[in-house]
Amino acid sequence: MMIRKVTILSILLNLQLTTVSAEPQPLPQPLTLEQALSYAGEANSPELAAIYSREMALNAESGLIEASDSTQVTLDGQIEWAEPLNSPGEWVDNHKASISIRKSLYDFGRIEGNHTLNRVEQDALRNELISARWQRREQIMTRFFNVLLADRTADRNEEEMAGAFIQFDRIGERQKLGQASDLEVLQKESHYQQVFLKRNRGIAQQRLARSQLAIALNRAGDLPENLTTPELPTLEFVLPEYELILNKVLSENRALYAMNRKIDAAQQEISVISKGSLPSISGEIVLADTTRPTGTSDRWRVGVKLSMPLYDGGSNRALLSKGRASIHKLQADRDALRADLERMVLSEWLRLQELRQQAKAALIELDYRELYLDNSRAEYELEFKTDLGN
Repeated sequence: MMIRKVTILSILLNLQLTTVSAEPQPLPQPLTLEQALSYAGEANSPELAAIYSREMALNAESGLIEASDSTQVTLDGQIEWAEPLNSPGEWVDNHKASISIRKSLYDFGRIEGNHTLNRVEQDALRNELISARWQRREQIMTRFFNVLLADRTADRNEEEMAGAFIQFDRIGERQKLGQASDLEVLQKESHYQQVFLKRNRGIAQQRLARSQLAIALNRAGDLPENLTTPELPTLEFVLPEYELILNKVLSENRALYAMNRKIDAAQQEISVISKGSLPSISGEIVLADTTRPTGTSDRWRVGVKLSMPLYDGGSNRALLSKGRASIHKLQADRDALRADLERMVLSEWLRLQELRQQAKAALIELDYRELYLDNSRAEYELEFKTDLGN
């Protein structure tokens, strides 16, 4: 049964390593938000690969714990020739062979404690993995919308540059007709150069945003050219109270839960270490044979062995002190994480309220800009016709 478990574990580890080392596929074009989020759980991402390696280590440790509690069979052999003291110069065969079977009978809870510790550590790691995947989703979503925002900003900069160029070109034509001074021309040219620089910065920001998205997708160098704008939900919803959101976050946050499980694992480890000074009982059966039997030679030996540590130089006490210090460190990290979550929830809750107000103001500004654009077009057409008449 143990051989079968080790074989299955080896196959799973090989499949995992094959998945991690596989060459990533290029990004689809155009890239949708759903497709981008599907890359959040890739095992070859640096954040998740480290967690998967720790998971493999815990699985291997679980196998070692099971092996320590299983029956141990040992074969010993010796081929030897000896010269007896009472017969100098006469060599005799002194070959020996034995097979021994050992099994731990009772260890006062050490093995079970190690099993419990391993299960708690695996549970903490699973929740840490879930938290890491959600963090990757949040990062990918942020980078995805940064690209869309950079594209919109670049479009606006292009339109602004086109308008500035038209004004600069028109003021140059008017200068030729004696209708504009050199100061007015330089003013329009300076404005155009500023807008032109702003437009180039926007193009650079487009490249940077795409590079950051590609890195978040674990596809560095494979820049997504085209992105599909997703259908966003309406902002007309009732924002829950801050206390309700905070209680939900603290009760369901995977990272906080994983931290609590790490504290449980550290406490369980102290329980295992404290049993290090307890005795252990094991049984042993030995079948032996030799080509040179003596009066003390045994063919069969069956017995029970008691092992009782008497003095370890204080190493067990030092391990307990180290474990308690680890618990204090984990508790401090847990409290810091909880405080960060509280600050983050309050900050995002206030920011969401502010953004909703900004959205309403932006809609009003958009209506104003549309009317202003219509008015500017009418004035431009009227002035253009007047220039042609002149």
